[in-house]
Amino acid sequence: MQKLMRFSVVCIILAVATVAMAQFVKNVSPKEAYDYMQANEGKYTLIDVRTPEEYNEGHIRGAELLPIASPDFLVQVKKLPSNPVYVIYCRSGKRSKMARKIFSETGHSVMHIDGGIRAWKRAGLPVVK
Repeated sequence: MQKLMRFSVVCIILAVATVAMAQFVKNVSPKEAYDYMQANEGKYTLIDVRTPEEYNEGHIRGAELLPIASPDFLVQVKKLPSNPVYVIYCRSGKRSKMARKIFSETGHSVMHIDGGIRAWKRAGLPVVK
């Protein structure tokens, strides 16, 4: 009986620890994303889910291109490590909302920049070509 009780306690502790480490999904303004990235250098990965052409027209410094229209997008997301936070964006926010869902369903923590790079630019934040 005591072994069963100890086993139950261990299971409860593991369950609580797992919930504490669970991923999060958050929608943020461009300014909130910028502030987060400034304060957490090296603790996130910035992902641009637009087309290569759009990316080449201008992107947020440090962004990795992972086009959501790519036929192997889901496969690529599944290959990504689960430990960093992924900050994702597109042009206006529509495609990155779809990407946000995919990232969260595959167990990744994700911050979605509301309004995409258009909102980023309107906020006067830097873009590189």
